[in-house]
Order: sequence, then structure tokens, then C-alpha cells
Amino acid sequence: MTTTKKDLALEVANETGCKKSLAAKMVDSVFSAMRASLVKGDRIEIRGFGVFQVKDTRPKPAAR
Repeated sequence: MTTTKKDLALEVANETGCKKSLAAKMVDSVFSAMRASLVKGDRIEIRGFGVFQVKDTRPKPAAR
């Protein structure tokens, strides 16, 4: 099963008792802040959830 941003916003609204539109804005702001940190090259660690970081990858070899 896939969880979407809309599903997360509904869960936040149910847990906090706030309006769905406010919960959607909160979820968007969290993802926006995470995206900005990752773009700067920072590492995000959320205890009990996981770690997010941008890793360098090797370019794919050229086709023959």
C-alpha cells in the first residue's frame, strides 16, 4: 500500500483535531524544510524513523 501526502495530512488532521487544509499546509512545510536541508547537503536524522541524506553516485557507463 502507498501512503500519499494527502493521506499523511488526513492522519495529522485526525490526530491533532485541526482542519484538513491546515494539516496539509503543515505536511507541505515539513517536506519543504526537509527538501531545503537536503539541497544544502545537510543530513536529516529523525530518531525512531530514519536518516535522509543525499549520496553521490557514479555516472552510468556510456553505451557502446
